[in-house]
Amino acid sequence: METLFIADDENAIREGLKQIIDWNALGFTLCGEASNGNDALAQILALNPGLVLLDIKMPGLHGTEVIRQAREAGFTGKCIILSGYADFQYAQEAIRSGVRFYLTKPIDEDELLETVTQIREELAQAKKDFSHLSAYKDKAKNIVLQELLENAVYAPLSKEDRQSFGMTADHYQAALCENLGAPDLSPADAAARLLQVSNRENNLFESLQIENRDVLLLKGERGLQKLADLVERFEQGEVQEKRLQTLSF
Repeated sequence: METLFIADDENAIREGLKQIIDWNALGFTLCGEASNGNDALAQILALNPGLVLLDIKMPGLHGTEVIRQAREAGFTGKCIILSGYADFQYAQEAIRSGVRFYLTKPIDEDELLETVTQIREELAQAKKDFSHLSAYKDKAKNIVLQELLENAVYAPLSKEDRQSFGMTADHYQAALCENLGAPDLSPADAAARLLQVSNRENNLFESLQIENRDVLLLKGERGLQKLADLVERFEQGEVQEKRLQTLSF
């Protein structure tokens, strides 16, 4: 389900927008609402909704200013501006703020339904494109890391590539692992469990396979320290050999 946020200074309009179409059937669930521009901006940045329905004139910040500031802060969701003023000036402000959808009050049910359906399709396509891009990026990263470990890289990685691949640590340690995986865990999850880390966004290590062997590439001082802690726990008998298997450094 995509998330929906509604901002209008009139409670009756907010309630009406919730009921005018079947949001759940269209794949949206309400995540929040606001009655003024300042609150709307704060919640949009906190909740990052997929779709925002926003009144153009509210106390505090106008809707166009809310969107402008939200965009500057990194918000990329879809927006529908609502206005009781069929005035081209407001439409111009909305367009300059990056808004493609502009509806006038009273809201026409069919027009809103058509607009939301189009937005839902755009959001679905964007997710599909992002999934494909992420898959290609992961594949490219694995190839580059394998070449780095095999000393087969013919040119240094650019700063942009290092940032894109999450390879910005000042030093690394490679660990070749045998039988690291478990029936119910991927090699990366098994490694994270052994090292007692969460490894969010691969911030401590990368996991890849070279010649059917699991390889961990530990990043920075903290990653290396976690590996040293694991070896120390093993030497002290806190980690069973059958769990540690074989690590070569």
